[in-house]
Amino acid sequence: IADSKLIINGQAINPPSSRGFSNIQLNDKANDCTIYKSIHTLDSGQNTIYVKSYDKDKYIASESEHLTIQTSYNTNKKSNLYFLSIAVSDNKEDGFKLKYPVKDSEAVKEQINLKSKNIYENIYTFSLSDSNVTKENIDKIFDQLKDKIENNDAFVLYIAGHGTATDGKYQFIPYNPSDTISIDDIKTNLSKIKATKSLVLLDTCQSGAILDNVIDDTVTANRLAHDDNRNYIVASSKDQIALEGYKEHGVFTYSLLDGFQKAYLPDENELYIYTLGDHILRNVPKITKKQFQFEQIPQFKRTKDFILGGKNN
Repeated sequence: IADSKLIINGQAINPPSSRGFSNIQLNDKANDCTIYKSIHTLDSGQNTIYVKSYDKDKYIASESEHLTIQTSYNTNKKSNLYFLSIAVSDNKEDGFKLKYPVKDSEAVKEQINLKSKNIYENIYTFSLSDSNVTKENIDKIFDQLKDKIENNDAFVLYIAGHGTATDGKYQFIPYNPSDTISIDDIKTNLSKIKATKSLVLLDTCQSGAILDNVIDDTVTANRLAHDDNRNYIVASSKDQIALEGYKEHGVFTYSLLDGFQKAYLPDENELYIYTLGDHILRNVPKITKKQFQFEQIPQFKRTKDFILGGKNN
């Protein structure tokens, strides 16, 4: 066994220490085993818990029996929404400059604040843009968030700028194009966030590669992909560009913003992740084919639907 993960309600929980469970270790000499103690707050209601362990190459996983725990406490407290945007328009090198990512990130934040304010107790927004977008700063802000976000909170990550796929592996281009941020880096940071309601939005070229880990030559991304219970809505397939310049937005983000206004089921006032994603899937190909004679195909990985906002907020 090379590694074990604790899975609570379908989400891999990032342990307090960097490997394995917590450092509190109890030796059970009579049964020739080691017991590890790890303390977590469960959701109100039914919770499913199990352990997943990997072989030495971290490709083959074996699961323990699933334990179901019903908690008896009730809470009327609304959950909080945390929004993090990472956007790069003004790259260090002239050839990488874009017009709209930072502007788009501000527009998405504005809609989150407007549409979600009556759904969540509090909305907390965080942002990194242009020269502040470095691997060090991204790691730092995720380390800050992991201590703030509770299980029942919602987390939305929005990334806009240049993206690429090398040998099938997604990479985001930060302010300094030579310091690429890999899929491994992104998903390792996401594993720090324990929110059970989670959405990742990517408006970059080749963003579909973040969903395709079949041909990854490293095991980290492959392992995290199986344990990732987040919704992903991304701008394009793994080998497509993501277009910008439609009504002063990236096409994907324009459709996202449009969805905040229109992606509602009949006779319902709540904006769900699934209807928002379906709105984007329908509209991005239509817009790009009509305006650019190129059919950009967004991708949607669905895992757990939740309410993001409301029509009348």
